[in-house]
Amino acid sequence: MGKRIYLVLMAALVLLGLGAMIYFGIQPRPIQKIKISQFENHTVLGNSILLRLREEIKLNPLLFLGVEPENPEHQQIWKEFLRLNQEPGLRYDVIAIEQFLGTQEFPEASPIETTEKFTQFMEGTRGALQAGKRVVVIVPTLAASQAVFGNLVNTYKKKTSETPMSLSLSELPRTREMEKDMRHKCVVEGVDQTGEGALGCYIAQAARSNYRKKFETGQHIGLVMQVGLKDFLVLYTQEK
Repeated sequence: MGKRIYLVLMAALVLLGLGAMIYFGIQPRPIQKIKISQFENHTVLGNSILLRLREEIKLNPLLFLGVEPENPEHQQIWKEFLRLNQEPGLRYDVIAIEQFLGTQEFPEASPIETTEKFTQFMEGTRGALQAGKRVVVIVPTLAASQAVFGNLVNTYKKKTSETPMSLSLSELPRTREMEKDMRHKCVVEGVDQTGEGALGCYIAQAARSNYRKKFETGQHIGLVMQVGLKDFLVLYTQEK
């Protein structure tokens, strides 16, 4: 009888563990790259990302930068990141941006259409890489994050058998109440109809582990997690 109870308990623990993995999308377990911190401005945040991920950036000639289209601060952060990234071997030679995002922050960027003209985009990108150019592509976070099923980067990976690096920005909720307004909802596999449920779960997991940490009202705060082999999530907000 005792052995049977032990086996039942062990089975229950295993099922609970699997349920947690599905709920939070931990495949593999996220790695903290920059713990939640206060940043003086966008320049400091961009420079911190550049310094912390220097080796990863150096090894990846193709980088996707994700922004939430409704948040103009996100483009400003990547503008500073690219302005500071001028070291030979790290600097990106070609900047491309999804056309509907506009080029106000990146006048040197080439507007592209990744949906209607995906083949043209893919061939142009691969051609630049084969010519020894380093390429950065600025697109919505839903297109850049490799946690989103069937999106631009995952389609590129499938078509080319190559894995680029992704750095995707999204908002950081600071309370449980704010989770209700999250742009990307945490939805478990099998129920998720959008393909972005895993991304939402990564955001919720990172946020919940930092709710007790408080900063001065109005301060810029952010963190960076590695959520895949070459997939990084940058969460940013201003403390309320």
